[in-house]
This record gives sequence, C-alpha cells and structure tokens, in this order.
Amino acid sequence: MTVKHIKEPYSADNISLGKVLRQLREEKNYTLTEVERMGLVSSSTLSNIENGKSDVTLTMLFNILESLNVPLEVALPYFGSVPGNYKEYFSLISNAYNDGKKEALNYYCSFFRTYEKTSQAFYLIRCLSQLYLNALDNKSNEKVRYRQKINTYFSTDFKLDYFSMILFIESLILFESDFAETKLHLVEKKLNKLSDMGIMKQEYITFLLNVIEFNIIHCNSDALEYWIRKAEEELKGSFLAFEQEKLNYFKGIVLSSISQSDVGAELIDKVMDNFDYYGWSKNNLRIRRELSVKD
Repeated sequence: MTVKHIKEPYSADNISLGKVLRQLREEKNYTLTEVERMGLVSSSTLSNIENGKSDVTLTMLFNILESLNVPLEVALPYFGSVPGNYKEYFSLISNAYNDGKKEALNYYCSFFRTYEKTSQAFYLIRCLSQLYLNALDNKSNEKVRYRQKINTYFSTDFKLDYFSMILFIESLILFESDFAETKLHLVEKKLNKLSDMGIMKQEYITFLLNVIEFNIIHCNSDALEYWIRKAEEELKGSFLAFEQEKLNYFKGIVLSSISQSDVGAELIDKVMDNFDYYGWSKNNLRIRRELSVKD
C-alpha cells in the first residue's frame, strides 16, 4: 500500500517537524550517513526533511523513527511542539489502517498507552474508539475491556474540549441510543454557545451533520427531524456549500426512505453507497450497520 503524501500539517509545519527529527537524531548522536546505513531513508531525503524542504509520507515518518531507534511513545512529546500535529497524525494513522495497513493498529496501541493516564481526552477517545472497532471486527475478547473503559470515561468525566466533542460522535455508536442522545444534547449546548459568540460556526454545523449521520445509522427517525431542523437554521444565509450539499443529501435519503417498508436498512444502504464521497470509513460503517441490526 502506498501512503499518500501529507499536505497537512507537515506542509505548513515542515520546518518545525524537521527540527524535531533533527533533535531526535542528534540526541542519538547519529550522522545523516549513519541513518542512511539503516536502509530505510537516504541521507539527502532526511536532510531535506530536517530543513523543511520536503513533504513527508506517513511511511517515511515511521521509517525515520525506526532508523533512529526511537519508539513512537518516546517521540510523541517531541511532536507536541509541532502545531496541530497530533490531530492530523491520528487521521493519517486512521487512513493507513482503513486502507489495509493493519500494522498501523500498533500505533493506536502506543498512543493509548501514552495517554491513558493523562487528561488529553481527544487522543484517548480516538484510540479507544478505533481499538474497540478493531476488536469488534476481529471478534476479540479485548472488545469488553475497551468498551468498559469508554463507558467509564463518558459516565464520569465529560469535560471535553472541542476536538473531543467532534470525536465523541465516533464513540457513540458503541452505546445505546438513549445514552448517546443525552450526551449529544450536552455537547450541542456547549458548541451552540461558541457558535453564538461568532466562533466555531462551521465546526458547529459539522457537528450537527455528524449527529444527523449518527441518527441515520441508528434509524432514530424522531431525533432526525430535530437535528435536521437545527442544521437548516445554522446554514441559513451561510456560504458553506459542501455542508449545505451534505445536509441536502441527508434530507434526500430520509425523504426517499419514508415510504419504504424497511426504512432503517434503506437509510443505511444509502449512506454505505456514498461513504467514499464523504470520506467515511467503509469498515466503520459496516460495523455500525451490524450494531444497528443487533439493536
């Protein structure tokens, strides 16, 4: 599998990332030539990366860390100095995993071990969600442990930052609809206040669209009416073309399914058919479908 070139955040933060990698190399007392001898990255490529002159692929980043003999969990604090790096780093690992790069799961495990005892909700939730979905997919006994951890976290500590709120949508598929709906309304109130203040307007709309998708997957027809109306109100007079198109798409599949005898299956099938366009994970959607059928 070929991992696509990273355009964000590394294109914007190439110099910062290069400094981090140079610092790691120098702390190991490795020259560029010595790193090259490991056979995973050339000295010229690494030099360009360190000087912010070259984009980086996910595979290349992992190869550099391996050449430096630096475990991911050791490198994480260094990457924290690169603005916005963690969130995109998770996305890259997710993409690699969804594209069939199964070894990427090891990096989720590393992140989970690193952040399990910290207050950084975003990273912990992302790890637990993906590890749980993987355990479900592979019928692993680990699924019970991961689900309990997620359930305990959301039941006792709901002090989420914005990015954790967005990721919360991914984790909601693991719980009963009543529990999920209660939490959704708590998150919506927090984001709505920010939107009313003139900040995170687009993010709030994205959240609403994610909630609509969640309710489609779970066939919550009563809840759909409420959330669609919310999204319509927020999009009125805005210039967010993609978000408006996505809302129209959701409204279309809901309306076209009303007359169907099996509304739930029809809704899910239509979402599954369009996962590529909206960037959803086919594997996660398949698991969501199986969970909703069980419910």
